[in-house]
Amino acid sequence: MDLLDDYLAGVRAHGAVFCNAVSTPPWGLRFTEPAPLALGAMLRGDAWLVPDEGAAVPLRQGDVALIRTRLPYTVADRPESAPRVLVDGADRCVLTGDPADSGRNWRVTGRTVGDGGPGAGSASASGGADGGPAGGGPGGGPASGASASSRADGGPASGSSASGASGSGGPGDGSGGGSDLLITAGYRVGGELCAPLLDALPAIAVVRPEPGLASLLDLIAAEVEHDEPGQQVVLDRFLDLLLVRVLRSWFARSDTTPPTGYRALADPDIGHVLRRLHEDPARPWTVASLADEAGMSRTVFARRFSALVGKPPLTYLTDWRMTLAADRLRAPGATITAVARGVGYADGFAFSAAFKRVRGISPSAHRASGRELPATRAL
Repeated sequence: MDLLDDYLAGVRAHGAVFCNAVSTPPWGLRFTEPAPLALGAMLRGDAWLVPDEGAAVPLRQGDVALIRTRLPYTVADRPESAPRVLVDGADRCVLTGDPADSGRNWRVTGRTVGDGGPGAGSASASGGADGGPAGGGPGGGPASGASASSRADGGPASGSSASGASGSGGPGDGSGGGSDLLITAGYRVGGELCAPLLDALPAIAVVRPEPGLASLLDLIAAEVEHDEPGQQVVLDRFLDLLLVRVLRSWFARSDTTPPTGYRALADPDIGHVLRRLHEDPARPWTVASLADEAGMSRTVFARRFSALVGKPPLTYLTDWRMTLAADRLRAPGATITAVARGVGYADGFAFSAAFKRVRGISPSAHRASGRELPATRAL
């Protein structure tokens, strides 16, 4: 267990929905209620990620983008291309110009986004789970250049969702007659543990192609192509793995600022100490006992830890304990005494004083404020 494991504990994928569709330029997908953390990968072709605030970002074939914003954004073949499909936070898809009920739960799968030129595929929309008629374009005809199929259960995706836009030809094989293949995956994020990780990311972070990511994206694209038994479990695991690989690649760059202590994991001695702190934060650690773990004198250890991590060892430990406590205080049935003991404080009064000093709010006030917040952490 290390700090990245702990930070990702609140963002693992459960119930991910990967979708596959045809997309021949011009095309555009508008995400109106983005997840707190999302991934976008160009498996074939190029695109642009256009946020509501800030400059458009090019996505080339093999690029993977980490998107950390709650403001709407568009992914399209060109910055000026109008969105043909609107996707909300519940994985509902609304076709622009479609008179169908906006509350109908369209799952973004099997869609065609474009003008219906050569190779664009059919343009249609199937009806909702209630058996109602398909929503078409003006006059009740098929939606021009767009298709979508409804979810069988009529309910929103649980935990995370993903969508894709693709053309003919195999995943990532460069074929497709000018069509593009985009896969996006959204994560529902809850709790306090992931806050240091998310706070270290910009609104949009693009990781360029590299061998390890390319092979994983090929596996994802191949899995999405066909419905097979156990597919949901496979896709959830792929999402977890892809996120970790992209985060590693991003924070390996010299121009990024990873979470506190992240780069210190590469040091054999200090990295070992950090792992021990995260494995057993409630242990009554002292500078002397931590120095013994590192095989150093207390003076040398304290100096080296501070230089690599950016703060003294016991300050880092206290901060991490309070992060854990903040997360646990909002769990159903949690008491301040039990949380205090769980992070190494036998005395609830000492814990409360430390919590308020570090977090600027008392444990009871923090717990009460959590009852007013939605399950998904807003960023």
